[in-house]
Amino acid sequence: TSMSGGDRFRYAASIAEQKTIVNSTNVNSEFDALQASVLDYVFVTSDSVSVKKFEQWDNKINGKYPSDHLPVYAEVTVYH
Repeated sequence: TSMSGGDRFRYAASIAEQKTIVNSTNVNSEFDALQASVLDYVFVTSDSVSVKKFEQWDNKINGKYPSDHLPVYAEVTVYH
């Protein structure tokens, strides 16, 4: 991800106080297994945002993922 290469934007998971990471947000075409790649990110400007919590949710419904991407969640505080 080119956005994370500079100083301004940070991947929220990299600066989160608490995190739950499953190391993938990419689901296979059968919706039953994760593939080894992260496709979904939350980027923040670390000079004006702190990240309390970051999570990748890997819940299945009846043995299947509900989408081909896992949801991500970030709890952030924005400073003025």
